[in-house]
Amino acid sequence: MNIEVSNDTLVWGLICGGVSCLTYSAYQQYKAQATATYAARLGGDTVIMCAPLRPQQDALLLPVRDSREEAIADSMPAYILNIERTTLTLQTDPKPGKTYCDTFPVGGSVVIEVKGVSAIYRFETRVLDRVRIPSNLQEFHVTVMRPRWVVKIQRRHHERVTLSLPASIERVQDGANTQRSGLIDNISEGGVSMRIGEANSPHLLAEWQRNYVPGTTLRLRVDLPNLPNRLLARVCAAETIVVRGGLALRLGCAFLSPSVNEQEAILRYIAQLQSHPIQE
Repeated sequence: MNIEVSNDTLVWGLICGGVSCLTYSAYQQYKAQATATYAARLGGDTVIMCAPLRPQQDALLLPVRDSREEAIADSMPAYILNIERTTLTLQTDPKPGKTYCDTFPVGGSVVIEVKGVSAIYRFETRVLDRVRIPSNLQEFHVTVMRPRWVVKIQRRHHERVTLSLPASIERVQDGANTQRSGLIDNISEGGVSMRIGEANSPHLLAEWQRNYVPGTTLRLRVDLPNLPNRLLARVCAAETIVVRGGLALRLGCAFLSPSVNEQEAILRYIAQLQSHPIQE
């Protein structure tokens, strides 16, 4: 069977095919440009579709501001409480003495940073709900839309410096009257490793393990130059170790959003230790 194709049909076919190719090419260019703009606006390296989000990951809520410095000033530490198919729920962990009345209103936009093992995942989303926790009126459960795209920011691996630095710690949820002494074994720009005392009783060690489980927020007071405030840190790991006096609890802690002055003081102290090693 012979099929005849008129010249008009052939011309229209070529036109439609050409328009389709141009449309697809324009879409790809627009997508690449929009992706690059989104990554640049959030200060990231690449845009990925799926991020390894999981409960208990540390996060930071930042309001949408003209500059990152302004956003950091009004930021609120948090961690992921629950992950659903289309939503994320975060438990906020407010900085002591700071109020967040209308910083993250329902319906408003918010930038969220989630800490991964080797990268930070940053995205902008919308607040769907904000519920005040009855047990602590300064804390909230914030529900946001789960993003399809996130910006991936490579994290630098902080070099740790070994030292022996006394510190006092207290759990944030206990208030200011439950200080305990500790000894920092090493420090980096991102956190510290420290141990708590020597326990000669299994019951005392068990109590410490209950009080300092991963996820616990601590205030650290260390004697560093130009560091007047207590540092906030979250326990990332806790393990029992054997020491000369019996047993001790070693804590691996990550700093929670230190200020610029605090970061400079820590880096200056680390640089001093590296240039003048501690003599055993």
